[in-house]
Amino acid sequence: MALLREDRMIGIEEVISSFPEHIKAGLRSVSFDKGDTIIRKGDEVKSAYIFTSGTYDVIEDDYMEKRFMISKESEGPFVSLMDIYSGHETQCVTLIASERCIGYSLPRRLCLDLLDSPCLFQPFLIRHWASMFYATTVNMSRYPIYKTRQKLLSLLEESSGRLTITRNDLAALLGCSRRTLFRVLKALKEEGIITTSGSVIKAG
Repeated sequence: MALLREDRMIGIEEVISSFPEHIKAGLRSVSFDKGDTIIRKGDEVKSAYIFTSGTYDVIEDDYMEKRFMISKESEGPFVSLMDIYSGHETQCVTLIASERCIGYSLPRRLCLDLLDSPCLFQPFLIRHWASMFYATTVNMSRYPIYKTRQKLLSLLEESSGRLTITRNDLAALLGCSRRTLFRVLKALKEEGIITTSGSVIKAG
């Protein structure tokens, strides 16, 4: 992961090298082999990871007691910083290494210290998150299936896991075409997240 700054690329290793000495002293080397669980949803957030190499899959593992992929082979260098900086105490998703991940762990209190430290961390983090949010926004507007899937899962959860509605009415409610709705329903059934029978849609 590298980002532009004043017409040159900054890599994560350069960012880490710019950390104040007391923060560098708190870094601990970590590595996760392919298939290893890096974090598990619901675990206490005691530290963050800063990866210099590797990719990981982002998993939602308890929606209606089913596991499904949120993002495949992500390569962002920061793991758990959003949880820490937003004040949350537990992990919001599960991460599993899709190839060997190498980097460092940093205790929560030192992650908070980084917010006030004069180093390359803040500009790098802002550019990284801005790029990530921009890509997410573009993808959501470009791919209606993603939006329809998220809306349908939210609606199903709000309805205690059971919907009784015609496909025409459901498509109108979700603001999508019948074709998009059928593709989403088909994918969710293949993943085992829902079952359908006539106008009834049930979780699992």
